[in-house]
Amino acid sequence: MAKKKKGKDPAFMMYSGDFLSGTFTMNYEQRGKFITLMCIQHQKGFLTSADMKSVLNEEDYLIAEKFYKADNGNWYNQKMTDVINERKEYTANRLKNFQKKDDKDTHINPHMEDHTGDEDEDENLDINQDKNEIKNQDDNTDIVYNKASRQETLANTMADTWEQLTKTI
Repeated sequence: MAKKKKGKDPAFMMYSGDFLSGTFTMNYEQRGKFITLMCIQHQKGFLTSADMKSVLNEEDYLIAEKFYKADNGNWYNQKMTDVINERKEYTANRLKNFQKKDDKDTHINPHMEDHTGDEDEDENLDINQDKNEIKNQDDNTDIVYNKASRQETLANTMADTWEQLTKTI
């Protein structure tokens, strides 16, 4: 596995609405090519002409339209460039704020105390309760749902949904 560069952000924000509306006229193969180019740009900061040629063919004009050629000959998607820069600014700002703190014990602002809670607040909570069991106290019955039954229910729901979907097509 390749060693991660220090300071390199391992992920980027992908806004599903933007992606779907921006790729609506593309087929699934073209969407795959588009997201591949976006990932390469995120990793390298830019795309070379060789990168573009290795992924795209002449029929992929819908994808090519999403990228611009810079004066230095490299290619970029403006939205990805904006997302990368926003994340860099945010990370730098968080680091700057962290470095301002004199005492690590006082890194929480007073206005955040209500949000972070008090460790003694949940004294009456049984911390040894099995997280996979939920007991229904309302009707005095002990209905126990475990992980396996939840997965079976989900599988049945997915099968029902697929069946309904195929009936409408």
